[in-house]
Amino acid sequence: MAFFERLKANASTEWRAYTEHPFTDGLVDGTLAENAFRYYLTQDYLFLIEFARAYALSVYKAPRLQDMRDAASGLSAILDVEMNLHVKLCAGWGLSARDLEEAPAAPEMLAYTRYVLDAGMRQTKAGDRAVARRLNNLELAFAALRRSLAPAKPRPGVLW
Repeated sequence: MAFFERLKANASTEWRAYTEHPFTDGLVDGTLAENAFRYYLTQDYLFLIEFARAYALSVYKAPRLQDMRDAASGLSAILDVEMNLHVKLCAGWGLSARDLEEAPAAPEMLAYTRYVLDAGMRQTKAGDRAVARRLNNLELAFAALRRSLAPAKPRPGVLW
């Protein structure tokens, strides 16, 4: 069993709470209210900005040039690819780049991303590991969540 699968199995209650609730169920079955989805898209855009800051911090704190390059590659992927794709997706839901940039950030999103950045700012190996774990956990969780939410057959008008 892969490492991530073992983690999910060992924390199955927490994983279900993270992935099985009205929001994710509504994404899967198409019953999520459009305004809730637009809010999610907006907060996800703002999250990407903060996520990019964490990658930028990892460039700054990288001990070796190759580590800097690796982190910079992740930062570039967020800023130059992911965010552009997100803006295009949002446009299809009636949200402009300006709407996204001027939206207020949810306190929950800011609390989480500030925690990650604060852990990364600590000049300790534990702080560095905390940021690396959170970045990796987010990537793994989003990939797994995306796979689990992908509908069995495409629905008209739904970009996924």
